[in-house]
Amino acid sequence: MPVKDADRAEFETFSDLGFDGKGREILVGLSYEETEWYLEVLERDRAGRGLLTKEESLRRSTLDDRHSAARLKIVEQANQARFNTVWGKIWWKAQKIHPGAVARAGVDAKQASAKQEAL
Repeated sequence: MPVKDADRAEFETFSDLGFDGKGREILVGLSYEETEWYLEVLERDRAGRGLLTKEESLRRSTLDDRHSAARLKIVEQANQARFNTVWGKIWWKAQKIHPGAVARAGVDAKQASAKQEAL
C-alpha cells in the first residue's frame, strides 16, 4: 500500500519516508511489509472501520515506537550536520558570552554615560 498523495506532504514534512534496499518507499524504521500493514491499520482507524484487536494494537504501538525512534535519529543527525559546518562551529563557539553579561554591559554603559554628563 503506497503512501496516499493526501498524506505525502505530512509524511515528508516530518522525515517519515525512506526507501528500502529494493527502492520501495517505506516509513523509516520499518520494513516494506510492516509499512504496508501500518498504513492499512492507520487508514482503517481513520475511517472508523472496525476496532483494532489487542494484538493489532500492540503491534501498531511497537511499530510506532520503532518508527518514531528512527525519525528522531534522522532529525538529530540533520541537526548535528548543520552545526558541523564551518559556520555552525564558529557560531557555536561565539556563544560563550553569558546572556546576563550582555544585559549588564548595557546597564553599565548607561551608568557611565550618566556619570560623564553629570561632570
